[in-house]
Amino acid sequence: MPTAEDVVVSQSPNEEQIQAAAESARGRDLVIVGTNNGHLYPAQAELVRRVAATGSRVVVIAMRNPYDVSTFPEIGTYIAAYGYRDCNLRAAAELVFGRVAPVGALPVTIPGL
Repeated sequence: MPTAEDVVVSQSPNEEQIQAAAESARGRDLVIVGTNNGHLYPAQAELVRRVAATGSRVVVIAMRNPYDVSTFPEIGTYIAAYGYRDCNLRAAAELVFGRVAPVGALPVTIPGL
């Protein structure tokens, strides 16, 4: 039976929070990381990189806008949820777990992509 654990960190996580997130991610089949304006907070990008370095599969969900992907282009699966209301989170979860297929295109240009 699948299990899940959540790790809550601040918008600008400190080293202890980053380490706790990475340790929690180690050995997991899948880790979902939600970012909130991560392109403006370098510590969020560091958290994503450290979690990815554990070897677990990582999906990043940008909760506010799609620009966070530019700070960690090495992450292969990235979803722009455009909000953190229940409907946004449900739609993102449906994508992650294959209940719906991704469609659409970003309404903005992100340099380098």
